[in-house]
Amino acid sequence: RVIREMERLTRDAIPDSELLSITANSGLLMTDAEWFIKRNVGQLVINLTQPQDRERTVQQVVASLRPVLARVPGPDSLEIVATNSGPPAGADVELKVQGDDLDRLVQVVQVAQDEMRQVEGIEDIRNDWVLGKTELRVEVDGQEAALHGVAERDVALRAAFEGLEATRYQDGDEDVPVVVRYAEASRRDLSWIDRTRVPSQLGGMVPLADVATVTTTKAIDAIRRYKGARTVTITASVDAEKS
Repeated sequence: RVIREMERLTRDAIPDSELLSITANSGLLMTDAEWFIKRNVGQLVINLTQPQDRERTVQQVVASLRPVLARVPGPDSLEIVATNSGPPAGADVELKVQGDDLDRLVQVVQVAQDEMRQVEGIEDIRNDWVLGKTELRVEVDGQEAALHGVAERDVALRAAFEGLEATRYQDGDEDVPVVVRYAEASRRDLSWIDRTRVPSQLGGMVPLADVATVTTTKAIDAIRRYKGARTVTITASVDAEKS
């Protein structure tokens, strides 16, 4: 849906005299360094007409698209860059941040990117921190769980999403498991988590919020290293007309 909307806006923003074709990739992101095949990425490959056939340069077209596509809700990050027909030339700006403390590394990267955003002409600031799907993190308060008679093994939400095997049945020669889990609508709308109760060994049910903290975060798909050290690389494009 996001890719379709971006494609529509792009076609409206670029006149036919400048636009040759648009290829929309949902679930595929191709960069100079590598390809990503993931459900949470997408890409538009925009081919323009030859320079002599259009009034604007590639950089001017890119600059005009930034405010248009930035209005589309949903993406965590958006990058609009001009590609080269030759070998990869690298980003205009590249900064490597290294450290052993993962949380501190993320903080430093965020500060660096915030500072870069204050510089006029610096655009498309991004990093190669590869994040995956949204995940729920459940942190059990051991002391509160003990006071309420709740076993930590009972404080789990995995079954709601992945399901529990209820029984099995035979389909010819195949043994088929029957898995029970929440409906897709409930797995998308997480408001029910606040109302969830877990069993107590003292009897009855206890609100999940009394014994655990549930937070939403992004899973880490890849941790990159440079010369053996954990590294996040920040890159950006420079708008020559502004800088």
